[in-house]
Amino acid sequence: MIFPTAQGYTFERINKDDVMLLVVDHQIGLFQLVHDFGPDEFRNNTLAHAAIGKVFNLPTILTTSAETGPNGPLPKEIIAMHPNAPWIKHNGEVDAWDNAEFRKAVKATGKKQVILAGIITDVRSLFLPP
Repeated sequence: MIFPTAQGYTFERINKDDVMLLVVDHQIGLFQLVHDFGPDEFRNNTLAHAAIGKVFNLPTILTTSAETGPNGPLPKEIIAMHPNAPWIKHNGEVDAWDNAEFRKAVKATGKKQVILAGIITDVRSLFLPP
């Protein structure tokens, strides 16, 4: 269902048959950057976000950046939830979309809608294509 809004933006409901899940850099070392949630609440929210893909059987793509450095690894629970998901390690690229392997994985899903969350998405999602 599509709904027009006053600002000219058209809201379209998520269609579970045309959506993918992106788990962008939910790395343990980056958790310390979050100040608007307590540590346990943030971890639980992160795991719940990742679980959406499993619950609704959505194509899911995992990303990490500099996981052997201060950013740290993905939580083991996320890896266990999505053992067959593409896992793109975009070292040196702040924006995952700059990574050809990531773009290829996203396009390969054939989905037009994206559920996206990350710790520092102001940079990560700045240049997502329309």
